[in-house]
Amino acid sequence: MELAFALKTGTFPLFIPGYFHGQTAFVLSEGQLLHPFFHVIRHLPGYWQGRAADWSMLLHLLGLAGAHLALFSFLRRLNMSVMISFFLSTTAVYNLRMVFLSWFGSPMEAWSGHILLCSAIGCYYLKPTAVKGPLLIIGAAFWLITCGHPVWTYYGLITAALFTILLPFYAPAMRFENSAASFQTRLRFWGKITLFCALALLLSGGYIIPYYIDFVSTNAGIVDQPYAWATSQPEPFGECLNNFFLPLRTGYAMFAGTPLFLAVLLIPMMALFRTKTPGTIWAILGIILFVFLYMQGSATPVHRLVWEYLPLHHMIRGPARLAFTLPLLFMLVLAWIFQTDGRVSAGIAGVTKGATAPAVLGITALALLALFVLSAPESITTDLAPHARLNLSRLPAWPEPLIFVTSVLSLLALVIYGMAACPWKQVSMIFLCAVTLVHLGLIFKFAPPYYSPLAARKQSQTLDEMMAHKRNTMNIHMDHYYLNPGRGHQAVTEQLRNYFVEPHLGKIYRNHITVGNLTDAYRILNQRRQPDEVVLETIVGLDLPEQARAPLSDIPDRVVLEYSSYNRFVFSATTGQPAFFVFAYPHTGHWRAWVNGHPGPTFRANGVSHAVRIPAGTSRVEFRYWSRAAALGMGVSCATLALIGCWLAFFRIRKPYGYLIVAAAIVLAGGVFALWRGSLYSGKNLGTEYTWESPPPGTVPNIAYGKHTTMSSYKKGDLWFPDLYNSRHAVDGDSVSALTSSSHTDLEENPWWQVDLQSPVEVGSIIIYLTPPYDFLPFNGRPLSVSFSINGEGWQSALIGGNGQVVRIDFQEPVKMRYLKIQAAGRCVLSLMEVEVYPAPVSVHPP
Repeated sequence: MELAFALKTGTFPLFIPGYFHGQTAFVLSEGQLLHPFFHVIRHLPGYWQGRAADWSMLLHLLGLAGAHLALFSFLRRLNMSVMISFFLSTTAVYNLRMVFLSWFGSPMEAWSGHILLCSAIGCYYLKPTAVKGPLLIIGAAFWLITCGHPVWTYYGLITAALFTILLPFYAPAMRFENSAASFQTRLRFWGKITLFCALALLLSGGYIIPYYIDFVSTNAGIVDQPYAWATSQPEPFGECLNNFFLPLRTGYAMFAGTPLFLAVLLIPMMALFRTKTPGTIWAILGIILFVFLYMQGSATPVHRLVWEYLPLHHMIRGPARLAFTLPLLFMLVLAWIFQTDGRVSAGIAGVTKGATAPAVLGITALALLALFVLSAPESITTDLAPHARLNLSRLPAWPEPLIFVTSVLSLLALVIYGMAACPWKQVSMIFLCAVTLVHLGLIFKFAPPYYSPLAARKQSQTLDEMMAHKRNTMNIHMDHYYLNPGRGHQAVTEQLRNYFVEPHLGKIYRNHITVGNLTDAYRILNQRRQPDEVVLETIVGLDLPEQARAPLSDIPDRVVLEYSSYNRFVFSATTGQPAFFVFAYPHTGHWRAWVNGHPGPTFRANGVSHAVRIPAGTSRVEFRYWSRAAALGMGVSCATLALIGCWLAFFRIRKPYGYLIVAAAIVLAGGVFALWRGSLYSGKNLGTEYTWESPPPGTVPNIAYGKHTTMSSYKKGDLWFPDLYNSRHAVDGDSVSALTSSSHTDLEENPWWQVDLQSPVEVGSIIIYLTPPYDFLPFNGRPLSVSFSINGEGWQSALIGGNGQVVRIDFQEPVKMRYLKIQAAGRCVLSLMEVEVYPAPVSVHPP
């Protein structure tokens, strides 16, 4: 909705203010900025009246229905019967892997997209067409690539690649043809599919290029991670097995759709009989085994090898995600089981000599199902993922036995299908389809956790609510900033590790300190910088001299935000003498500045902000965000669109209509690019209210601001972003944002926080802003104590009474101190939003 709101107000967003202190818009990839789904849903009635979540789920399901129909059509072209095609396509599209992806929204387009792509490729192989087939493949691949979740796009493309490689061998086996296609025919087919998918990749350039260049390559939470990070979500072996026997007990490795998947694993036993199994079926079974070994993570060497050597794989964690490929692979083998009518020529106990492969596999699977349920180790049946334990704890007792009954009935239907005469095969398939629908309905009802879109309806924001929010702040979260660990720019991550991001969108500094590099900047910031000083990194050829402190002025400096949109901010800045205007959003090389209509150099300020020189008086300061990667990507997308139009015109459509199509394609591509370029800075003024004014003369500064801090511990378990709640947040000048600007210890005995004021000072007042408590953690155990020392050894302390969230201590006589320590009592979390220290108990003004 953030991206849709930007377009609604006339701006194509390149930058998202307030997302991890400001980040490229392509960090919100799950918003599907270039996906067809996104541009349909935002125009539907009710979307801006609070029904966005409902429309989103409906379109997700319609996408799945389209994928289901496409896969059904492919199976019918393989000469499968209507009922078999319905059963196979249903279990391949609707299963627990689809439910898992529904928890996150946009991955459902990856799921439907990879099925659409495989179906389009399959239909094109079975019945090549000059225009329709290629366009369908390009469209399906574009749908998959721009789905908004690159990890699932990656797995979808892997699945489509496997399907494409196997298809020239699989289709002849399913049609019982004596020989497969020639090598030249297969090579030509693979080349065409590669070309079509490459065109889709280029058509998606407006999404892929800026996503990688502006986000992935600058994100310290994704690149250069150790192998332990990739396996940080271990999947017990029991979770994989439970897909076949107890589907409600699966975790992140879920893919269950039908108990007949179990019969697929038993195909190797058919080697004991004289039923011939095609080589392509053995190949698919080998791939399934490989996926199972991969899903075990560090328990086998398979995952480590793939993680190290497969391109782009080193940026993906969670071995269980490769379960994405399994339902379609199982479907291909199940199709062969139903299609083959070969009789086994040797008998086994309980199976007659005339039984077919489906009957043998069904009977064996039934026996294995009973054996597993009766004698499976408890470690397998109870070794569950957290959400699976949560589900079982809230479920009634009857769903799991009923799911087991439907499993037995499904396998019995397979046995009947294998042993019955032709008329009864259709009846058994109808019965199998009915039982499968009940089976899927049960696991869909009880498998999703409480936060799944399938389990709970959500009311979304209205357009008026979003407009009101933007007038208050450009940030996308109700707190000061929205921090999503692992999504931040490495410049911001470095800033938070070494200092903090100041909470002022625009501010004027009359005094400055110049340094030569970022290391020196952080040293000055942590040691001797005052709240009214800006630390600037000099630009080669534009050095700034060290400046004496500016004299006090009776006229306060003032900043007013006059225009705000996603890519552009315009300020009115008034100052009594030449000064520096500092713009808070991260210095990533994308922002360009103008002062009174003239472009000006920007300095890196206070570690990660921007600074421009402004003259005395009132100046108009404008900042615009520009991305070369986004421009290149949109150029590639539009050029590819024109190229596809020219290809259709010159090679597929007769004259004179071909020339008209060429002209239309070029005009359309050029118009799209011009429309995109023109929308970057001309959107509606969102009217964000922001003013800043320098403190009046004589105001006592907060001497704790920006000083060096330590605390007893840091919040554990945050692998993505360990600096999220570091000790510096308590001296960053932000006493409002509880979620994203707090110093937050771990849960421990008597936690403490400390600030070094750098030198002994006379302190008259201390103000402490405590973070409001969370329901599930003991916060700021009382009584709190404040201790102070000159040398860090001889401490004096005082207890703080009351339960308020703001604590103020006014000393009757100023107390000399250098070190200040705050400590909570008992086992709890100490969480501070801000600590302010003033020389005397007089009126104060935060920095």
